[in-house]
Amino acid sequence: MSKTPHTGSAAKQVKPAQDRMTKAAAKSRAAFNKASNPEREKRRESFMVKRQKPKPVLRPAPHIANGPDRAAFNQQWSNEQKSAASKTKQDRKAAFMAARKGTSTTHSKTRTQ
Repeated sequence: MSKTPHTGSAAKQVKPAQDRMTKAAAKSRAAFNKASNPEREKRRESFMVKRQKPKPVLRPAPHIANGPDRAAFNQQWSNEQKSAASKTKQDRKAAFMAARKGTSTTHSKTRTQ
């Protein structure tokens, strides 16, 4: 193994690399500042992002809302139970088969030109 000659302190060797990184960072910083312009960000914001931004909604306190929420849930639950009980197993099977038959015919068609 050959030893590399000692050229000085480590700080002297690292200094040129730091200077190059500092210069590169200055160039990048200018580009970053140009891109982070708030006026430009407003123009770049898409409609979907604007639409999906959370908006504060006034809601009653939980002790006030529990009654109406419970009543609405119970009504929906009873409607579900009634609709499920009104259908027999044969009705559900026939509805499933009809839906299945309808979807299979649309997928099996081929295009002709």
